[in-house]
Amino acid sequence: MFDSKRQASAARNRVASRPIDPQEAIAYLLDRLPGYDGYLTFPDECHALLHLAMGDLGRYYMAEVRRHPDLLRTYWSAVERLASEGDEPVRNAVHASLIEWFACGGQDEKDALVEAAEMQGLATAAIIRHY
Repeated sequence: MFDSKRQASAARNRVASRPIDPQEAIAYLLDRLPGYDGYLTFPDECHALLHLAMGDLGRYYMAEVRRHPDLLRTYWSAVERLASEGDEPVRNAVHASLIEWFACGGQDEKDALVEAAEMQGLATAAIIRHY
């Protein structure tokens, strides 16, 4: 089983100059976003299947964050951290499997991306401009 508490602690204590790897990215999201674990399609392998976990993160947004606006800033802050501090596989997953999930999804997903524009950081906004 994925030990999210231990790995979240490790993610918080990592050396700042080292980019966030996929395992740390998942641990960070699990630590910051309540209930995200319930959306993971493959919870025991989510760090290895980061692109699927990013799609799950999009579904989490549409189901939970839109119903609980207090999570908006936390969600986009977490996405920004991964987009700006992630290693290449993490940044690629954020771009190709999360932001693209919104940008190329249905009208609800596209609208959600636009509605949250003021919450998105510079790295996230730069990705969104590709769409």
